[in-house]
Amino acid sequence: MKWTDAAFLLAYATPALAGLPFVSRRFFPDLAPFGRLAAGFGLGSVLLAWWATILSLANVHWSPITIAIPLLLLALVVARGKGGSTRSFRAGARPSIFKGIAWLLVFLSALYLTLVLVAGGATSSDLFYFWGVKAIHFSLTRGIDAAGLAWPYALHVHSNYPPLLPVGYAWATLLCGHYSWWGSILSAALWWAAAIPLVAALLRPRLARQTSLAVAVFWAAALALSLATSRSGGNAEAPLLLFVTVAGAALLGETADSPPTRRWLAAFALAGAVLSKNEGMLEAALLVGATLTADLVWHKPRPWRRLVTLAIPSLIAYTPWLAFELAHGLPLSDPAREPLFPIHLSHWSLVGKVSIGNLGAGSWGLAWILPALAVALAARRLSWDRFRAALPGLLFVAGMFAFFAFYYLHFSGDPSRLIAWTLPRISQPVLSLWILTAACLSAPGVDTPWQL
Repeated sequence: MKWTDAAFLLAYATPALAGLPFVSRRFFPDLAPFGRLAAGFGLGSVLLAWWATILSLANVHWSPITIAIPLLLLALVVARGKGGSTRSFRAGARPSIFKGIAWLLVFLSALYLTLVLVAGGATSSDLFYFWGVKAIHFSLTRGIDAAGLAWPYALHVHSNYPPLLPVGYAWATLLCGHYSWWGSILSAALWWAAAIPLVAALLRPRLARQTSLAVAVFWAAALALSLATSRSGGNAEAPLLLFVTVAGAALLGETADSPPTRRWLAAFALAGAVLSKNEGMLEAALLVGATLTADLVWHKPRPWRRLVTLAIPSLIAYTPWLAFELAHGLPLSDPAREPLFPIHLSHWSLVGKVSIGNLGAGSWGLAWILPALAVALAARRLSWDRFRAALPGLLFVAGMFAFFAFYYLHFSGDPSRLIAWTLPRISQPVLSLWILTAACLSAPGVDTPWQL
């Protein structure tokens, strides 16, 4: 590790400058400073990937000027806009022993994840196969390298993968003048850390202040262990985890008096998910469908308008990348993957057995079991209203496990190695939303969010 690696990581975080005006007090008055900074980083990264793709589609070379100036001008326009709330964030309760213990546990989780990343034990080999390679090529060509992605002997680079992660790495490379493998690996901790204050803030309308903080602490510990043991350092798992978690927390924490900006925050998080990984499109679609179902069950006003609010940013974000693929003849599906059919139903018992064995998440399965145990212990006070309020998370978790079964059953050979390699990584957004959903189901004092 050198100071240049730290400089790369700092440059990688600079998109927060473009995203912060969108999450100002005017739009999100109840976000604490750390939560605002985290949301700005996530949204700024989405804007960076979207704008950089548009530039490549228009054959305009990337530079700090062509990328940063338009994004900063957009941020300035938003910052100078009128309307919205001016109410400032209220810190609430004074520092307490509970808060001290909570943040000590978060610090220990951060220390563990960082040390494992620095030691190389959590490094993703995909960083060296294609994520980092793409970033270097993009920075050298000053744009998305269509020729490199279309090269017939580069199947391993997965040319149809969305561009958010390599664009972010390439941007940091342009700013620093060098690419940092260590900085790329440590970026996983940055994405993980950004989710923690947002989980606590977005669940607070549904849960008590201390309860939402406790859930965020448990989430931090569980996902730090999972990211480390699934070797997610430097790949796109951590960004996808942040975006799906923020979207899920925003939707699960929604109440009758929630401002419209909460739905927009969820929508922009879903846009980040579709730009992070291919499965992000499925996960975004599942959350949108699950939320529509919950809206219809609750008889919420204008459910289809709410659906459009959630879906439009994802469509706008993904369209330039789809247009770039079509313009340069890149494959829309991954040629390195198995065909979707036929389905080998004879493998179902093997798939189930091996899958359960690979859901340990670095905690011997406790990250899954403890939330389930909390729901079981709270069974007596589970109401239909509380169940309906948790529908977005429940339907998402069920839908993703159905997808995992389908995905592994279409593998023609023995799927054991494939499951062992992929499931610990791709199950992390499901684990995240399971933790949040179980908390909303089991935590005492949850108010009914919608009165019928």
